[in-house]
Amino acid sequence: MSANGSEAYVAKCSTAIRISANGKTSRVIGSAYRRNISVLPKANWHRPAAAAALFALLLMGSSTEAAETRARQIRVAAEDMTVDASKARKLFARIEELTPLNGERKRVYAEREATIKELQLRLDAANDRGRDHQRELAALAERAEAQIKRCADAVRGESYRRCARDKDQIAARQAELDRITDKISADRKATISMLSAKLEEHTALAELLGQSIDELEQAQIEYSQLFQRVQAVRKQLVALCAASETAAELDAMNACADLGWESRTKTFAQLPPLPRLVRSKKENDRGKPTK
Repeated sequence: MSANGSEAYVAKCSTAIRISANGKTSRVIGSAYRRNISVLPKANWHRPAAAAALFALLLMGSSTEAAETRARQIRVAAEDMTVDASKARKLFARIEELTPLNGERKRVYAEREATIKELQLRLDAANDRGRDHQRELAALAERAEAQIKRCADAVRGESYRRCARDKDQIAARQAELDRITDKISADRKATISMLSAKLEEHTALAELLGQSIDELEQAQIEYSQLFQRVQAVRKQLVALCAASETAAELDAMNACADLGWESRTKTFAQLPPLPRLVRSKKENDRGKPTK
């Protein structure tokens, strides 16, 4: 092949490289160019025009592969980010559901705890009254026994009348103490019954609240991890899309466009940012209930 023939052949290949139906460089044509390069006569490579064209073709092939790699990276990163963002949004929804739920459960838990303390104080008071009552009953029994001994021989006169009055007073006090005993016993039984029911409810609520607190804490941890991962991938996508614009890589630019890429704001309309997780110090300070 003559020098003019080689130059014409290279020019033909160079012109074909720029042909594309949609404005992009065809990957199929690019492969054909590489095959065409391989059949250029080796004897003519020393000619300046042919060598320059050959270098241009090789450089274009390398740039095409780099563009394809970047476009693939963008699509893979976007897919991974979409999956993680979907998981994160579900977790965030669960966090928003659990936060007020746990707050209400903690409120009920505190109310029941106050009720249990009140019932416990009532039971303690009933037990104290019962002990005092038992001491009074014991003293009354001693008084009755002494009265019987003292009045054993009193059959008439003032001694008899005094013994009769003491006996009536002891019997009246005994009847009164019996009524008090019944009341103390009834109050104590009722208090124990209420306390037992409240303790059972309290234990069940403590278990439920502990589980929901654990679930909330775990959801917050997982969400934070996903949030950081999504932020890192978003940063990577911004860099890739900015580089594709600088290099005018159409395939990569189209991949970015599919994500709603806005170069001015460095954002993606199809990949909205995740909400930030804000936990108040008050919420963090409230621990699990003591069972």
